Amino acid sequence: MMVVESKNNKNIIEHITKLRRRYVFTKHGDLRLRVVCALVVFMTALVGFGMKFEHSTSNFSVANITANEAQARPQTPEDVFMAMQAHPSAEEAVLEHDQETEAETPAVEEMARIVIPTPTAKPLKRMFTVQSGDNLSSILERASLSKAETYQIIQALENAYNPRDMRVGQKILIDVEKNETKDIVFNGLYIQKNQLDFVKLAKAETGYDVKSLQRKFKTRTGFADATIDQTAPSIYIALREQGVPNEIIAQLIRYYSWDLDFQRDVHPGNRIRVLYEHGVMDNGESVNGHGKLIYASYSGYRGDLPMYRYEKENGDVDYYNDKGMSVRKALLSTPVDGARLSSGFGRRKHPVLGYQKMHKGVDFAAPRGTPIYAAGDGIVEKAEWFSSFGNYVRIRHNGELKTAYAHMKGFGKGVRKGVRVKQGQIIGYIGTTGRSTGPHLHYEVHKNGVQVNPNSLKLPTGEKLAGEKLDSFMAAKAMIDRKAKDLSKDPARIAFLKKDKETGAE
Repeated sequence: MMVVESKNNKNIIEHITKLRRRYVFTKHGDLRLRVVCALVVFMTALVGFGMKFEHSTSNFSVANITANEAQARPQTPEDVFMAMQAHPSAEEAVLEHDQETEAETPAVEEMARIVIPTPTAKPLKRMFTVQSGDNLSSILERASLSKAETYQIIQALENAYNPRDMRVGQKILIDVEKNETKDIVFNGLYIQKNQLDFVKLAKAETGYDVKSLQRKFKTRTGFADATIDQTAPSIYIALREQGVPNEIIAQLIRYYSWDLDFQRDVHPGNRIRVLYEHGVMDNGESVNGHGKLIYASYSGYRGDLPMYRYEKENGDVDYYNDKGMSVRKALLSTPVDGARLSSGFGRRKHPVLGYQKMHKGVDFAAPRGTPIYAAGDGIVEKAEWFSSFGNYVRIRHNGELKTAYAHMKGFGKGVRKGVRVKQGQIIGYIGTTGRSTGPHLHYEVHKNGVQVNPNSLKLPTGEKLAGEKLDSFMAAKAMIDRKAKDLSKDPARIAFLKKDKETGAE
């Protein structure tokens, strides 16, 4: 019986061995194709798994080191804002990284934790740009802060920043992090009040610490000597080609408005020289609101028109010609910058009514919304819709002179009847209200109750310096002249202009 069972077992083993050989090997002893393919697939999967594990752990290590370095490196408000503005997609990148981390397989996450400890918090700096309809509460809540904490933050900012001053385009950087349970933890925020000023709020052990900060800048002196020609047909273009900041050009135009009609007095071949100071940050950005026009001279068919900045002992600043006479006059010659004189004073064919009619003012054509300035100091007598004039303002300057402004799109901020306005203050904007064929300003000058031609009116001039004041001014003028002469020969400036000319820079 034992012998029979032994033979049966032996037969079974031989049969299985033959089957194995048949499915694994060919009759010639080679591996079958199906076996080779299975081995290749197995080895490929094994190698891929090993590479994925190595990549995941190395990424985790680098991320951990980078986070630690970022926390150790001190950052100023300007560093933070510059970095976030240079990489506006930083917030999205952080969110994408979170999603990728959550998508990793549990096995890989577990092995990564064994190799390197998981950080307790993930820093997230989120830059918000204020949009129309936003307020500080809505922005803080979008950063996943609770309503209770939002209220506490706004209360803490009360003495340093008024949320009602928030404007469209303003930058707010909110510093938060995720803890182990993926909850949002608030660390602080930066609010950009303007180009230079910031408010920093940081969470403390009890409450919040609030500081007002300001970016640093340097003051530089610049000089330009430009000529009006076909490539630079206006004062603005000619000076911009030489790198003069917009702020300085605006000051120059404002003070030359008493003497120059920028449509009729500017011709090819005219020369403009400018000496100025302006603020510059380390990145080369010009600082708005810190520019000073020191000297300018316009040479045209009327001869030279120089003006010098002079600060008196009481701190008042004004501009004077080379004789010590203030460049100010009772009225500006042009109440709109860059406008075209489209219709003069006198009889003409009315563009709407179609018949000859006396035109008792002058018209300045300009794009809709262009600011209109008060031609002189005075009291607003009328600021309302007035018959065919549409939106209309009339200003009384003294017992003899008044000016009127018609067809405006709207009125300047705070402009209403009885309000005192200053020369150069915005009183309205170019429009086409009332009986009008297009956007323009109808401007009138009333002398003793009668409309007169603004271009032929003889106006009183401003202050004339005398005595010690004149001597002090002349000494300041001599220093300015020497400085302008030295800078006009500066090799760096000449090289800058030559480079612009060769490259065709605008």
